[in-house]
Amino acid sequence: YRILEWAADALNDPIFPEMSQEGLTIKAKNKEALGHQCSDWAKRANFVLGMGLHASRREELIKVDVVDGGHSLGQVMKFAGHRNAKTLVGYYLDDMSNGDGTAAYLGLEPRRDVTEDFRSASMGRNPGLLQSLPAKVMEELEQRQDYVELSKQIENLSLQINTASTEEAREELQSQQSRAYYLRRKLRYEELENYKKSQRRNYDTRPETDDEGDWRRSYFTRIVHHMVPERARFADILALAVPLRSTEGISALEDLIALLTNDSRVVYQQALRPIGGCCPIPSCARQIERIPVLRRWEHVYRCSKDYLKRQNGFAAFCSLCSEWITKAEGWQIHCQNHTDGINIPFCCDPVIFRRTMARFGYNPCCLRNTGL
Repeated sequence: YRILEWAADALNDPIFPEMSQEGLTIKAKNKEALGHQCSDWAKRANFVLGMGLHASRREELIKVDVVDGGHSLGQVMKFAGHRNAKTLVGYYLDDMSNGDGTAAYLGLEPRRDVTEDFRSASMGRNPGLLQSLPAKVMEELEQRQDYVELSKQIENLSLQINTASTEEAREELQSQQSRAYYLRRKLRYEELENYKKSQRRNYDTRPETDDEGDWRRSYFTRIVHHMVPERARFADILALAVPLRSTEGISALEDLIALLTNDSRVVYQQALRPIGGCCPIPSCARQIERIPVLRRWEHVYRCSKDYLKRQNGFAAFCSLCSEWITKAEGWQIHCQNHTDGINIPFCCDPVIFRRTMARFGYNPCCLRNTGL
């Protein structure tokens, strides 16, 4: 084997850097922010109360103490990095006894998972947990006095910013507007958290799985897998027990480097990806970096559609297949194949992913209309 030394310019780089709109920064993320981010990930995975770093660390130490077994208290403390036994026993090890009294009395092999189900029962996972406010609740929130006042304040500040006479005054007004935007987002966040806590879980007795739950669990496959192939390949390789120098290991390293260096602010379908940092249409070839981030995907889409329409007289883009269809009759056949094969999304709303229209919207009343 060979020991790889760290590069001199990488010794001071943070392991968990902060992110900005432009990408990674050289500033390390503080532990509070990282803990909140982990909790937000747990909420996105349908855990109502979230789950911070302490929970996963605690579960790891419990398994070291119970599942592996045979370790002394000093060995477990050294593994945990604790110097005080009260910290390990009082805050990390399970409150319930892990001893299998029945097996000990009968002389059987003791079970190691006696309290595992009890620990997971308190996590409060709801597979149908909503990640956004329903339209009715959102409308009621928008009519609340505090929300209305913040919206009016934002509008007034926008007018004042446009008419500001000095740069200092404009920056001060923009700072006030950012604060108002933050307070309004906070109201939506608090309302969503309260709604999640009051959301009841409906247990379905039917053997087949719930469609909504399937849609939520398949989001990675439907959207991220399709839009970011590097993440898709890395997710498939991550569970493989293969050497790092194997074909799969090298592919994983290449995907990690691509995820780190690629612009994560905007993603593109395969048929719409820029070439050499420029618009893929030869007659345009505009540099993507010179286009505002919010308009980059739209520019490539509109430019491609206009170019193909001039060349062929017709152009339609299928977001499910990432493919341009340049004939009207071919487009009808293509759509009919999706409809006949039930290859349409459960949710008909358009899906925005990283400032990109990842999935177009569908009219549910027209999907089965054979007269169209």
